[in-house]
Amino acid sequence: MKLNYSVICAGKSEKEENSMQKLMAEKGYPVRFSGEKDAFFAGERLPVKARFNNIKHDSKIVRNVWKTMNFCLLSVFLSCGHADDGAVTLDIDEATENGEQIRLSSIGRTIKYVGLETKDDCLLNEDLIVFIGLVKNNLLIADLNGCYLFNMDGKFIKQVGNKGNGPGEYGNIGNVVYDEKGNRIMITSTSIRRGILAYDENGDYIETFLNQVNLSHWAFLNNETIALNIRNYMGNGREKLAFISLSGDTLSTVPNFDLFNGSNAPLSLNDMAIFYPFKDKVYYNRMFNDTIYYLDKNYDLNPQYIFLSSKHKMESSIRADAMKFVETTFDYILPWQIIETDKYLFVNMLRNKRGLKPYFYDKGRRKFVSVANADSRDSDGFVNDLDNGVAFYPQYKIRDKTLCMVLSPTKIIELKEQSFLSDMFLEVNEDSNPVIAIVELI
Repeated sequence: MKLNYSVICAGKSEKEENSMQKLMAEKGYPVRFSGEKDAFFAGERLPVKARFNNIKHDSKIVRNVWKTMNFCLLSVFLSCGHADDGAVTLDIDEATENGEQIRLSSIGRTIKYVGLETKDDCLLNEDLIVFIGLVKNNLLIADLNGCYLFNMDGKFIKQVGNKGNGPGEYGNIGNVVYDEKGNRIMITSTSIRRGILAYDENGDYIETFLNQVNLSHWAFLNNETIALNIRNYMGNGREKLAFISLSGDTLSTVPNFDLFNGSNAPLSLNDMAIFYPFKDKVYYNRMFNDTIYYLDKNYDLNPQYIFLSSKHKMESSIRADAMKFVETTFDYILPWQIIETDKYLFVNMLRNKRGLKPYFYDKGRRKFVSVANADSRDSDGFVNDLDNGVAFYPQYKIRDKTLCMVLSPTKIIELKEQSFLSDMFLEVNEDSNPVIAIVELI
């Protein structure tokens, strides 16, 4: 197999980086720039000005890095394969050009639909849903305004907590995590310093943790420790990730080198991150960063997947200017949702003004593609040949082999003319709660 060498460079200036890029291109090497003042190799920070002859990594030597130039040779990649350190490279540009229409039956064995009971006590807005999970074989579903338990037939059981300003109450919900080992439902608000509210599996309030910490995106590393993405609204944040005990002690931090002058920066995507669990590990991707890391017990970041794309890294000058940011955001392709299973990686990308576009990595075939439109109506997702219903793309993983997506009442009304739904959702109208489509993987 021919090796495709990919060099990640970090220069002292944009002029120097352009010079390096030209030189590397002449030698036939694709180049990506770190955009950081420091670069990393094998988990260790390497100063840009470092001059060295070799780096030992996994018993292999990377020799004769050009000492006259201020860059770091970080890794050797197989095209859409495994990097030298085991990370998998995923070429977004190539996947975008080579979309495939994929049948749902190639990955799934069954699909079922759960119509959520509609009552005043459990009204959901399908566009504002932030979490779907499974608690004691019941569906836990949260949107910005509330968190609710339904059984697997869709019957409403109970609201988890309440929206308000009192003890045990939340504002607009920003994040929900189910701590399966601790049997706790954990909720944080978009409001600052509301803490992590803990509820038992029946939805009853237990206690509040970390009410003096600004929480945005976070995940449990273990029962007593969270990994917290640190906001970087203004572009001058010195740390991007912190590991904090529930008692409030900072155990470790990860430095941030993605700096810019953000006095006029938009208060939105600049601080976003994705956490997701897979096989007792927590994975982490920060917006505009090309790497998905897994977090280990030593609080280190270990590269697992690396995105290659000309439309992923946004220039600092754009991120620092709210108007430019709004005007150009849809020119980029950015991970928005990530789900991993034993056989597959599903990535819903924010791409152009159409919104999310599903991408799919088949680990067995080692192939990464964008999922082509499933039908003539330009429906994104896998062709639903299991029941000839709506195209499916996963939004949440509720078990290791169970994925789901949200169907709006409007979509159900459109589909009611199809025989397979006609009897199932006769009562669905525009004011109904959404329907959850659930696929069991092969």
